[in-house]
Amino acid sequence: MVAIELRRSLAPAYRCAAFDGVCKSMRYEPQLGLFPRGYAGATGRLHDVDLVVCVAEPGEPSANAKPQPEGAQEDSVEEIASRVEAAFSNRKGLFHRNVMTMLDGCWPGLTFEEMMRRTWITEGVLCSAEKTTGPVPTAVTKECVSRYLTKQLELLPKAFVIALGGKAKRRLTMAGRPPDVAAFAAGLPGCNHKGARPSWQGAGDAFRAHLRQARASDA
Repeated sequence: MVAIELRRSLAPAYRCAAFDGVCKSMRYEPQLGLFPRGYAGATGRLHDVDLVVCVAEPGEPSANAKPQPEGAQEDSVEEIASRVEAAFSNRKGLFHRNVMTMLDGCWPGLTFEEMMRRTWITEGVLCSAEKTTGPVPTAVTKECVSRYLTKQLELLPKAFVIALGGKAKRRLTMAGRPPDVAAFAAGLPGCNHKGARPSWQGAGDAFRAHLRQARASDA
C-alpha cells in the first residue's frame, strides 16, 4: 500500500480541478485509460523511501487499458499504483524493463517488493501528452508540477532523486528539486541512444555511493 501521505497528495487528481481550467485541452477520457497515472512504490512508511525516480508523463494507454477506478480518491490512487507496480514487476514493456534495469543497479540483491518499499516512481506530468513523447503545454506542466510533483517531493526531502530524460529533469528543476542524477529516458526514443544504458548504470552507481555515505554518517 502506498504511504498514506503520498496517497493524500495525489488524491485531488481524481478528478483534478485543473481540467476545468488550464488543463482543459488535455486528454481526459477515464473509460479509455486516459487519466492521471504512472506512479508506483513507497509501499511501506514514508521514511523508508531512499530513492525517487521521476519520468516525463504516461505514454499512450494500451487498447485494453483499464478505466479510471471509481470510488474514494485515495482508493483510486492505491489501485492505480498497484496496476503500475504490476507492470514493473512483470517487466511488461520496454519502458518497464529499462526502469527495472536501472533499479536492479540501484538495489542489487533486493527483491522487487523490497525495491518498491524503498523507491517512489512518479511522473513529472500525470496525464499523457497529445502525442506520445510529444510536448506538453508549458502552462499545463507548471500546473501539474505545482499541484502534484512539488508536493510529493516535499514529503521526501532526504531521498536521492533520479531524472530519466530531459523532460523529467526540467520538471524536477521547476519543482525546486533539481535531480541528483539525470540519465537518459527509459522509453523511446531516448532509450535507443548508445549512452542510455551506461547512464542508467551510472545512476545506480551514484545512488549506491550516496546510500553508503548516508549510512556512514548515521553510524
